[in-house]
Amino acid sequence: MIKQIDFNSENDIKTVVALGYFDCLHIGHGKLLEKAKEIAENKGVDCLFFTFNNDVGKILGSGKKSVMTYAERLLKAERMGIDGVVSCEFDEKFKSLSALDFLNKLRDDLDPVHIVCGFDYSFGKNAEGKTELLKIYCESNSIGLTVVDEEKYEGKKISTTTVRELLVRGEMEKANFLLGEDYSLYGKVVKGRQVGRKLGFPTANVLFPEDKSPIKYGVYHTYAYIDGKRYDGITNYGDRPTFGLCDEVLTETYFDKFEGDLYGKYIEIRFVRYLRPIEKFDGIERLKQRLTKDLEIIKND
Repeated sequence: MIKQIDFNSENDIKTVVALGYFDCLHIGHGKLLEKAKEIAENKGVDCLFFTFNNDVGKILGSGKKSVMTYAERLLKAERMGIDGVVSCEFDEKFKSLSALDFLNKLRDDLDPVHIVCGFDYSFGKNAEGKTELLKIYCESNSIGLTVVDEEKYEGKKISTTTVRELLVRGEMEKANFLLGEDYSLYGKVVKGRQVGRKLGFPTANVLFPEDKSPIKYGVYHTYAYIDGKRYDGITNYGDRPTFGLCDEVLTETYFDKFEGDLYGKYIEIRFVRYLRPIEKFDGIERLKQRLTKDLEIIKND
């Protein structure tokens, strides 16, 4: 896991810091982070990105949840070669922090030699701080600043909102394109009812985090790397009406040709595409037939 630096701690380091919300590391954010990494490498300092480690939507009362959990963002940032994260809890204290106080704290604790942000970046209480203020502040404090231009997809700004809407509609291929990699769920494999094992389709069950933005209920073609090897799978996300279970959001994944025990292990399940809606079957045999058909479909993907 990459280096984690608490926003509220004092650090004797020099850095390049990418500023943003980053609740979803889409390709627009990717362009920003790549620019920050390039500058950091040229200056011989660490490249960090700022993000919140808790459910911001809950504090704001907006109901909006992150497309990627904090742990998932760290995993992706590590894959991108980012050195570390400035981890911050969004609470009432941070919410009331003025734009100037935020910048002073950032300067004093992280000693940034350069800051990178998006063209529409805002910060501070009531989002009062804009890039214009940031430019003035950086100039007066001898801090470099790069403001990254807007990235568009199909004529619209690439945003977390767009990705979230695509996922709710089950348009996984488009969402994956905007994410720059396949959408993923990272979590611990928990014990289920072991019905899949009795059916000949043993599943790895991962609870869908409460602070993670939901996707469309359904059956998906997925895969995961287990001990360095890729295993394609069928994932049921949502309820399980055949067994009368409709009150717990869970992912159940059957990995083709995998043999072993995953209980207690953390895995990252990647979603390729939406296959079909969840169905209620008249009996176990009909369900087995449907799963066999799903397996043939993913083998031909």
